[in-house]
Amino acid sequence: MALQRGNLILVDANVIIEAHRVRRWKGMANQFRLVTVAEVFKETQTGHQNRTEEQNIDPALLREQLSQIAEVSKTELATMDIYFPDHGLDPGEHHLVAFARTFEEPAWLLNSPDIGTIRVCSQAGWLDQLISLEAMATALGMPHGTKLRGNYTEAWLRRQVNKFRFGLG
Repeated sequence: MALQRGNLILVDANVIIEAHRVRRWKGMANQFRLVTVAEVFKETQTGHQNRTEEQNIDPALLREQLSQIAEVSKTELATMDIYFPDHGLDPGEHHLVAFARTFEEPAWLLNSPDIGTIRVCSQAGWLDQLISLEAMATALGMPHGTKLRGNYTEAWLRRQVNKFRFGLG
């Protein structure tokens, strides 16, 4: 599936923080339907003492810019744990992938720079639905003035996806 403006993209806390750091969040929020879960939203508001100024995120503004902040039920989390008992995901990613499992829209993309999430997506058959932060910015014609960290690039994501696709991950 080709990435287009208006696509729905599920995002984790790391992606939100990095997009703020490189000053691409606002443009992406205006062009894509960015969705997350309450646990990820909470994670965007912790750890401020370890962040640069541009990585500190105004919660009210973030709430406005996201298309949805979903609540994930205990049943959805338990179902996720049944299907992926050794997922090893942090709480935000756990909630996000549990939500993704219940999502009814036919096309969606999951953006996460984390190997654990990629592993679970591989097990779920979702490797083709992963998208990098770099690919999102490129699709919008946004220049990469501030360099993205390595695990947010398209090259990094494709290497990881291929490792899992060929049983090397």
